[in-house]
Amino acid sequence: MVEETIRAIRETEKKAEKIVEEAGRESERLLAEAKEKAADLKDMAAGKARKAAAVSEAEARERAAEAEKRASEALEEEIGKLKASAKKKEQQAVDYVVSHLV
Repeated sequence: MVEETIRAIRETEKKAEKIVEEAGRESERLLAEAKEKAADLKDMAAGKARKAAAVSEAEARERAAEAEKRASEALEEEIGKLKASAKKKEQQAVDYVVSHLV
């Protein structure tokens, strides 16, 4: 009876060792899988960040182009006003010179 108990204990120990070994292998597999998923998530997050940055850059370029267009239009308008003013003053100068010559 003692021998049967010892044999049962040894069999239980062997089973326990196999379970521990299997648990170790499963743990390593799960860890490797988790690392792979983490790398995939990191790549995905980096891709999203790059895409968001590209969108932000495009929007900034668009806003800058619009601001440049508005500034150019304002400048053209101011140039037009200055030309009209210069033409008026030129005519006044001509009239002045002519009036003093006569």
